[in-house]
Amino acid sequence: MKIKDAAIAFVRDWIRPQHMSIVERLREWGTWGAMQNINYPSMSPMFGERALKTPLHAPSDATSDVLAVDAAVRKIHYSERALLIERYQLRMHWREICGKWCWSRSAYFRNLEEAHESVKAALDQ
Repeated sequence: MKIKDAAIAFVRDWIRPQHMSIVERLREWGTWGAMQNINYPSMSPMFGERALKTPLHAPSDATSDVLAVDAAVRKIHYSERALLIERYQLRMHWREICGKWCWSRSAYFRNLEEAHESVKAALDQ
């Protein structure tokens, strides 16, 4: 049984992430973060942008791919980071995000695509 578990862990941590799209990786990251019942801390004037750069959860609870995505999300611009948190961790609908940020639908999808590209670039570094 231990060999089977080791094989599953190998596939999950090594082979699968290389073939996953950035959206699939962000969905996995968002699901992991939502399961922790912690979520990212809110922005506040007292803590500013620093509040969004702290690690989310215990590293032992996640795969290496999720931790890599988490580190990449922490590296990108705070507005892109906030968009990804709202979309993938808080699971907000695009209409809710558009209303909150006063965006049109096309602006939402353009900004989301730019955030995806930023995470992808941060992962490739």
